[in-house]
Amino acid sequence: LPIFQRLFGVSMALDGDGELPASARQRCADETQAALTDLRAALQRPLGRAPRATKTTLAAEVMRLAVAHPHLGLSLVEGTAADVPPPLEPLAQSVLIEAVRNAGKHAQPSHVDVRLGRADGAFWMDIINDGVTSARRRPGMGLRLAALEALQLNGVIEFGEREPGIWQVRLVVSDEDDG
Repeated sequence: LPIFQRLFGVSMALDGDGELPASARQRCADETQAALTDLRAALQRPLGRAPRATKTTLAAEVMRLAVAHPHLGLSLVEGTAADVPPPLEPLAQSVLIEAVRNAGKHAQPSHVDVRLGRADGAFWMDIINDGVTSARRRPGMGLRLAALEALQLNGVIEFGEREPGIWQVRLVVSDEDDG
């Protein structure tokens, strides 16, 4: 049984009125132990989806997206393809695609700027758009899933309104092992 089903069953048994028979107490203990075992196994697996291999570069992906979404004014304004460590290409492209998708869906930007570089043993990338509207929406799953990918690679993703009207997605990943 999945972890949550096991724990829900235990909580229902313990929530009842009266004394539990010895066999029911033993079953609760067994289910709790099985849930702990499942949880330990789950924590040893990767947190999120693994970034898919890519046959392109981040710079080429910026150009492709700029052509596909000309109304967004997408451009690489700082950095070059050489700034992206090859092992981080899939993650960087995934974050870029999601940030551009969100800008097109939830904002009305006059431009989307991509900045990237390396500093202090880390690769960083910012995707900034100036089209934030006052309408508040519930955060979706795309950048949250990308954040799990980043965690697996010793990185973080931050996203939100940087200043009034400006939305920023920032990816920072340690690249000390990559040279």
